[in-house]
Amino acid sequence: PAASLTKIMTCILLVEQYEDQLDTVTAELTASIRDSLYGQGMASADILMGEPHTLRSLMYAALVPSAADAAMIIANTVSGGSIDNFVYMMNSKAKEIGCSGTTFVDPVGMSLENVTTARDMYLILRALLNYDLFKEIIRLERWDVPAAAKHPEPYMILTTNLTIRPNAG
Repeated sequence: PAASLTKIMTCILLVEQYEDQLDTVTAELTASIRDSLYGQGMASADILMGEPHTLRSLMYAALVPSAADAAMIIANTVSGGSIDNFVYMMNSKAKEIGCSGTTFVDPVGMSLENVTTARDMYLILRALLNYDLFKEIIRLERWDVPAAAKHPEPYMILTTNLTIRPNAG
């Protein structure tokens, strides 16, 4: 299973589409996204409905604690509201970078049908590292989510990357 590597592909597509607008474009959690994640046991960044976040903030939330809510909001935004279209974009990008054993069925790694190979993992991570922004994010042990409408104070989220925080598991 591709698991959270799926969120990396989601963020690659975000940066390709919005690299110069990460701090100006905002997006929000929708009821359909909230409902699709409910009860799935996925990591969350505690993003609440009616709370706009910049795409940069959502990307950090998707990558630092591997937050599914943030990744779904990103996919919804990049695809213009069609998660199916976004999954198509993910699979097209995987093929473009040379992946031959990868299939995505959702943008967050929720399904065990998101599959990849060791070689394809390498290719996806290599594509990620083409962007200096990602090199900064993947080193973070923690990140402070900026204050928003329903979170009047910034709040800290911790990485789930066990190579950075070995006691996190």
